Amino acid sequence: MQEEDKKNIRKRYEELKSRYSLPAFDALESDFGISSIEKEENLLKEIRKKIEAKLDEFAEILSPLLQPEPLIKDMQEYKAFNDADKKKLFDLYRKIMLYKKDAVLLSIESNDKAEVSFINKFDGEWKKIKESVKDVVLRLKDAWGREGYDEDDRGYMG
Repeated sequence: MQEEDKKNIRKRYEELKSRYSLPAFDALESDFGISSIEKEENLLKEIRKKIEAKLDEFAEILSPLLQPEPLIKDMQEYKAFNDADKKKLFDLYRKIMLYKKDAVLLSIESNDKAEVSFINKFDGEWKKIKESVKDVVLRLKDAWGREGYDEDDRGYMG
């Protein structure tokens, strides 16, 4: 992507921001890489898609913690959380899934007003979601950093 294209994306976003009271460009750039959007047409829709991709990434991290497959990775990570933790994980997962479903609905029927509403609503929750997922990933990293191996880590081996 050319530097000129990135400037055009920023310029177009700033126009939309002033019209719709959107979040700061730099915050969205930092978390979602919106300057990599190739065309400034349908910029709001493309930003929503970037958000949706991040939500997909987070859902992929959380899903096996709630319903693990019989894989060593899943079983090791599943054990890092107790039942109370899993309730919190499910609440976070539910919040992510609700935003994902809102994004899918917008992919079916989109308009600027609805896209802006989604982006602004999501922005209000984003910091909490991001911090919660960060805490989960740090805990997963810690689980992998522990020494030792337990035969029970393998799960059912049929």
